[in-house]
Amino acid sequence: MVMSSLAITLSASMLVISQGKTLNEEKDLAAKIARFAPTVITADVSKLSANDRKALDKIIEAARLFDPLYIRQVWSGNEALLRKLEADKSPLGKLRLHYFLINKGPWSQLDENASFLPEAPATKPPNAAHYPDDMTKEEFTSWVETLTPEDKTKANGFFYAIRRGPDLHQRPLRCLSARGIGPRMRLSRRLEAVLDEPLRVAREIGAVFPQVAPDAEDA
Repeated sequence: MVMSSLAITLSASMLVISQGKTLNEEKDLAAKIARFAPTVITADVSKLSANDRKALDKIIEAARLFDPLYIRQVWSGNEALLRKLEADKSPLGKLRLHYFLINKGPWSQLDENASFLPEAPATKPPNAAHYPDDMTKEEFTSWVETLTPEDKTKANGFFYAIRRGPDLHQRPLRCLSARGIGPRMRLSRRLEAVLDEPLRVAREIGAVFPQVAPDAEDA
């Protein structure tokens, strides 16, 4: 009987401690979120033609497609963490998701990129999702020295990511981002169809980011 009472007391104490931590985290996140003021961005579109207004809607729709692309590139674990946060419907879970979306990741940009989620590294990884999580600067430098001049240029540029397995190799970013680029290119083609003056730049964008199917490991 004594042991049973002790176990109940310990369980109750742990529950109180857990609830206290949750309330403290909720207050902390609410305070962090309050530092950001929602701002409505608008414009006078009365002088636009009906078709150009439709095109503007498509431009805004296309811009939203860049959010998941950016989230994917911030950190290799970002997408999985976002899905986990979206599944948590508790008050604390909603606050975590809100602040994650503000920062496009689990690091608070106004607090020197300190992590506000236990699942994420304490500080924002410098590798982002461009390099393997465990790659050091020394390893990268040594590997680059083994490449051809052409591949060195790619490795030091902005359009190829470095992947491991079994050997280090380069992947074009257009392949890794194909899931987001495809819908954006379809919107670009719709833009040309409705604009009074066709948007030629859409074709130029298509030449830079052709729609490609992602490889099996990136699908």
